[in-house]
Amino acid sequence: MPGHPLKGTLSSEKNMTQTTILIVDDEEDIRKFMEDLFNYLGYRVILACDGIEAMREFTAHQIDCVISDICMPRMDGFEFLRQVRQRDGKVPFFLISGYYSAEKMPGNITEEVSAIISKPFSIHQILDTIVKTLPGEQGRGEGAETADGKKTFEDERSRRSGRDRRTGSDRRSSRDRRE
Repeated sequence: MPGHPLKGTLSSEKNMTQTTILIVDDEEDIRKFMEDLFNYLGYRVILACDGIEAMREFTAHQIDCVISDICMPRMDGFEFLRQVRQRDGKVPFFLISGYYSAEKMPGNITEEVSAIISKPFSIHQILDTIVKTLPGEQGRGEGAETADGKKTFEDERSRRSGRDRRTGSDRRSSRDRRE
């Protein structure tokens, strides 16, 4: 019997692919978090801070999946979705929002998107919702946590930032923090 689908070991070499994900959010921290996660899983990531920039990226690159915030300056996620659907009716499109839930979406938006993810979200929600819905990508989300003590995405991300992921405290020496 297979283990939990999120348990296992992440390996960038094992997961290398040409799948390109466009991440659109006006919050830099969200973009960076999602970029780190999907790069760690072996995806190619393109970032945009609003719908206008995202539309430029969408037309300039072969995009396999879109993850977009709704509330953004210049062009919101709803208008960006509408423009993407005019060009490509099949690309998986995920909306993320801290304001809207699936029940509160206007019109037929829920029929136009693959899923709606509420902020704040967890790594597990992202893996369960997005990674597993991409064609041919089942199992790509394995390894968000490990039972056998192997390195996880959270451990790697906290190592890079110098923060302890369990306590949030800065693990660097006072001299390193000043530099």
